[in-house]
Amino acid sequence: MFNVETLKANTDLIALAERDTTLKRKGAKEYCAPCPFCGGRDRFAVQSDKWLCRNCTQGKWQDVIAYIQR
Repeated sequence: MFNVETLKANTDLIALAERDTTLKRKGAKEYCAPCPFCGGRDRFAVQSDKWLCRNCTQGKWQDVIAYIQR
């Protein structure tokens, strides 16, 4: 059976996002970049388990499943 929580725990969202945009370290756990979806500059933030775009997600954090769906 497929376990969504296991998938989330075992997927490094930072590594996934690096394939789609150029990340720059913003803090100890966070990176920022142009959004790989809307192209907006400095709208995208990502941590190992969540991401947001001030435009695409209205500034609400999303999980790896939402990133892959996007």
